[in-house]
Amino acid sequence: MLSNLLGRLRSGRFSAPSPRNPTPAFYAALKRRDQLSARDVRAIAVHEAGHALLYAALRPLPDYVTVNLFERPGRDDVLGEVTRIIYPHQLEDLTFLRWQMLMLLAGQAAEQALLSEETVGPGQDLAQWTEHAQDYLTLCRGEVFFAKPANEYQAMLNQRLLTRALTLQRLQVRAFLSVNRSVLADLANEIELHKRLSARELQSLFAGVQIPASFPTPALA
Repeated sequence: MLSNLLGRLRSGRFSAPSPRNPTPAFYAALKRRDQLSARDVRAIAVHEAGHALLYAALRPLPDYVTVNLFERPGRDDVLGEVTRIIYPHQLEDLTFLRWQMLMLLAGQAAEQALLSEETVGPGQDLAQWTEHAQDYLTLCRGEVFFAKPANEYQAMLNQRLLTRALTLQRLQVRAFLSVNRSVLADLANEIELHKRLSARELQSLFAGVQIPASFPTPALA
């Protein structure tokens, strides 16, 4: 089932736009009404809180970062978003690439942690994760990932590596959110209440965040 999902993501069967370095965002798959319900707002707040919480690992947190929850679907059906990080160098460090991958998985993981049901919002996050994962696995030296698989066997090996990477990173994200569950809940409540949080407000909420020793902490200075 997981391999089928990755295949769908790679083939572009999710309809939301996918720029190369997009903003972490919550998309509306179907708009059944013009105004968000209370359930919608809560789900978006929790989802964006998951993404935003991983920004606590950045060194430092850029002052241009904001979290936004929109009362009505905006451009490209975006309902909520966290500002995309502008990397300060031309060549991205693998640590930053790993952080991006984990951050993209954190929205769905937050929904699983705090909500009784999940939404379809994470579909675009998973599509973006797959793009980054292909870059990461191509550069890693542990096992061979074929940038351009020449046959079904090479494609199958790629699929196995992607599935394994997704499983391992999901575990890592869930562990991070679990140890910081109270901060995640507070962050979701603040997003739901205020609809927009600045970098300064996020930094204040991040004061109690615990960063595991193995977690990527990209240097942006």
